[in-house]
Amino acid sequence: MNHAHPTARAPSPAAWAAYLGASWTWCIGMWLPVMLLRDLGPWSFAVFALPNVIGAAAMGWIIPTADAAERLAREHAGACRLFSVVTYLFQCFFLGAIAFGGPWAPELALPAALAILVPTLAGPWLAGRLGAQRLLGGACLGASIIAAAWWWLMAKPGMASAVTALPGADPWHLAGLASACLLGFALCPYLDLTFLRARRACASPGEARVAFGMGFGVLFASMIVLTFGYGAWLVHAGPEATLGPWLLPLPLVVHVCVQVSFKLLVHRNEAACAEPRCSLAGTVRLPLLGAGMAAAFLLLKDAPSVHGLSPFELGYRLFMTFYGLIFPAYVWLCVGSPRWCRPAPDARALVRLVVTMAAASPFFWLGFIERRHEWTAAGVAIVLGARWVPVGGRVVHPQSRSDS
Repeated sequence: MNHAHPTARAPSPAAWAAYLGASWTWCIGMWLPVMLLRDLGPWSFAVFALPNVIGAAAMGWIIPTADAAERLAREHAGACRLFSVVTYLFQCFFLGAIAFGGPWAPELALPAALAILVPTLAGPWLAGRLGAQRLLGGACLGASIIAAAWWWLMAKPGMASAVTALPGADPWHLAGLASACLLGFALCPYLDLTFLRARRACASPGEARVAFGMGFGVLFASMIVLTFGYGAWLVHAGPEATLGPWLLPLPLVVHVCVQVSFKLLVHRNEAACAEPRCSLAGTVRLPLLGAGMAAAFLLLKDAPSVHGLSPFELGYRLFMTFYGLIFPAYVWLCVGSPRWCRPAPDARALVRLVVTMAAASPFFWLGFIERRHEWTAAGVAIVLGARWVPVGGRVVHPQSRSDS
């Protein structure tokens, strides 16, 4: 793994907290609750938010040292880089939906285009400048707070009726959703290279706990509370068939595009850092793929619906399978304990991972795509149980590892 960035220490954990809070505020936290509120009502937000905040913050407690974070990033460099690439493309898909999902509107297309263009142009200059990235993360959070206040002044009169009009939900559906949220949000953070970089830069466990606790328990949590507000407002204001990010008013488009742009910047830099060799082709490849992902939405937006899902929502939910199934299964089966991670998986471990995902995927399809959320719990149980399935005639125990 090529570490192009220096691991300079932050002047304070608060600086890393701003970086972490901005890095984790992206098109899952800023849109998934909107769909959940529509389908499952207000309790779905708690089911989504609590595992998200606690799971991300816990990384500051669970990874004991900077060396442990370094080892995890090194041993599982391929999976971590894949996480960054998929996350980058997911943001570009979401920006394409903002720009092209509804009738042509320059006030939507311009922020979405800038959200891709700015990190593409600024990324090479900011690579390695961790202090500048931390300051930029804080600036993004500040801009989001201003945009939120702007929107709140516009929407406040109708908020109470929007929240009270949300539907109820079957407890079994909420339980199925909770199982997926617990699995995904507890495990995905350990493949996020921005988190691992922050943990490596914290000089002591105490600094890490402050940075991760403040970053997620305060800053990120405040951002997703905003999502609850505009999610209820959108569900109340518009018909289900047209629900998409292109319906967001301008202040919220600014909020979303600023946060997504920062996410694109840091993951583009981390993915480039994880390249075995740096080259011009490697530098431009990811932005080109991202622009293609945004353009693909324009070509597919009028495709027929699937199980009542619009092309945007189907694509969004298919991306979510990476964070609900694929990445968590990898961490659970191949990383083991994030405190003392295993070496990179061998062929037998990868076969077990693929078989596990294949066995669990029908239940995740039922939960994610057909919205029969209670079935998701069966897929989660398959993933959890696979950790004790014999591989090559023996059981690989959760804490086993090699020191080679």
